[in-house]
Amino acid sequence: MKGSEKQIAWAQEIAERVIKTWEALREERKDCKDEYDFATVRIEAIKNAEYAGDIIDLFKDYKPNGDMQHDVMSLAAIYSTNPGDTAGQRTILCK
Repeated sequence: MKGSEKQIAWAQEIAERVIKTWEALREERKDCKDEYDFATVRIEAIKNAEYAGDIIDLFKDYKPNGDMQHDVMSLAAIYSTNPGDTAGQRTILCK
């Protein structure tokens, strides 16, 4: 991942929160191939992000509270309302 040391550390912390939510959805919906695949694609996109700034810009305000429905809906709102300002952001958002 590219960015300053501070950006990379912050992006990794943010990415962990987002990935944890997608992994929880994937585990809960493992019997539903479409939802499992949906979460898996988004996890991989975040793990393969090239720039720390893209993760920070997209997800800096994402604060999961441990309620699966709330957390997934909060992420879904980010994915559906943000068009992605850079090619990297669009890749992360699977657009």
